[in-house]
Amino acid sequence: MQLSRCKLQQYDKYGKLNIFKVNHVTYKELPGMRPEKFSFKTLQQLVSHKPKQNVALDHLPVYSEILKFGSLDQNLMRGLMSTLEDAFMRIPSHKDEGLSYSHEEICCYVIDEYIGDVSKNGIIREQKARTRIFCSAFVNKGPHIMEDYEKDHMLKFYPLDGCKFELMRFRVSLRNNRELPLQVHCTYSIDDRRVSMRCELLVPGYFTASQRSGAVPCEDVEIRIPVPEEWIYHFRVEKHNRYGSVHSTLRKPGKIKGLERITQMAQSLLPPSLLEASIGLAKYEHIYKSVVWRIPRVPEKNEGE
Repeated sequence: MQLSRCKLQQYDKYGKLNIFKVNHVTYKELPGMRPEKFSFKTLQQLVSHKPKQNVALDHLPVYSEILKFGSLDQNLMRGLMSTLEDAFMRIPSHKDEGLSYSHEEICCYVIDEYIGDVSKNGIIREQKARTRIFCSAFVNKGPHIMEDYEKDHMLKFYPLDGCKFELMRFRVSLRNNRELPLQVHCTYSIDDRRVSMRCELLVPGYFTASQRSGAVPCEDVEIRIPVPEEWIYHFRVEKHNRYGSVHSTLRKPGKIKGLERITQMAQSLLPPSLLEASIGLAKYEHIYKSVVWRIPRVPEKNEGE
């Protein structure tokens, strides 16, 4: 059993709702290769004079939907997903006999989760983190492993066959008043009847020469900026059979020397848009009552605004 990611789906003409699925996943050996497995060594094996027959085989998942849940309350959905994950951890393990694989492999996935409460001055009020380890094994004849963790403090287990399962989870102790790897600063300015909101995203230390080699970029970033209920109609637009949202315009100067000044002059002559973003896409989403700024990947420079 596996849970899908919580995502949005069209609910009615006014907006969307949160959904996730409970899937039964089986694996089949098919010709192909996942992108994360591409490497120079694998490419050499494929183009060699005598490549192995199982080099281009991969265990691809086949999903069968069992249950599907939906709700307008995202916190309720997250609580339900957490409850189901805890229940899956208590399911007795089972290993099918007689299965054989042409290509044996064991894959481990480590996921770090962090939740923090930061004040407007950048002070961390509350934070907690945990690490989750997932494993998927495709091994013939079930390896015989002794459970002697108390002896050598090595984690040893009997891997479940042909499924991705959560092996363990544990809490991680955090340091106080440490600079966060991802920071968001929002400012509001009111001038008579005009209100301006500005949001800046900063990744400190990522682009320094000493840390660039081992740094991991931030992907699928989502920032929500709540707006008052009276402002909602300024961000909504009526379409043919439903209501839509106003999307942000991309206002980013050029990178060629000289062209940047010309682009900035041209943008200053254009009428200001309701929403503008230098990277990604920002729009109002009624399910969150907020302007949601989605960034596929943090830009090459230190910040986007």
